[in-house]
Amino acid sequence: MSTEQPAAPGKGLLILLCALYGGIWVWSAWQPGDRLAWLLENILPTALAAALLIGWRRHPLSATSCILLFLFMALHQTGAHYVYSEVPWGRSIGAAFGRQRNDFDRLVHFGFGLLLFLPLREVLQAWLNPSGIKAGLGAIVLILAASALYEIMEMLVVLVVYPETGSAFLGLQGDIWDTQKDMALAFLGSALAFCAAALLSAARGRRQPG
Repeated sequence: MSTEQPAAPGKGLLILLCALYGGIWVWSAWQPGDRLAWLLENILPTALAAALLIGWRRHPLSATSCILLFLFMALHQTGAHYVYSEVPWGRSIGAAFGRQRNDFDRLVHFGFGLLLFLPLREVLQAWLNPSGIKAGLGAIVLILAASALYEIMEMLVVLVVYPETGSAFLGLQGDIWDTQKDMALAFLGSALAFCAAALLSAARGRRQPG
């Protein structure tokens, strides 16, 4: 994997992505399924946006990473608006695999690993300057750590805020292994992204003269 930092996106693309995300955020905030749950779900996206703004001037992300971040944040805001287990088309995802469960949350956890791998790899390369392989493995570790932290935070929220309806907030839907499956899907998404990045890097190397 190459360690060369891609060029920052153009101003037009940034404005477009910010405008689109702003529209999605307003829609998500308008009469959500559970106002308190929506507020809690928006803590981490807000922290992520703040971190990106603080570090952007020194270490901007590539256009591809910005698009991937936008896609993940759009998925997350959809889940926050409806409450993950109530997203209307989530049952169609489960039905495609012969299940009755609303699998929208599974899709987002998989997307967390798949879509955030490249942005995290770029951040590691910018701040620590490791080799491409080490940066990729580091991104996978960060995704696993973030998945675990998110599940721990959900547990604490349930204990403090939703002690009587914990399983509904967590979106277990009767699956006692829900937490482990969510983390496994995030790992699977990041591993697939790692493999795709390695294959693309190898293909570029073969195309270079000499």
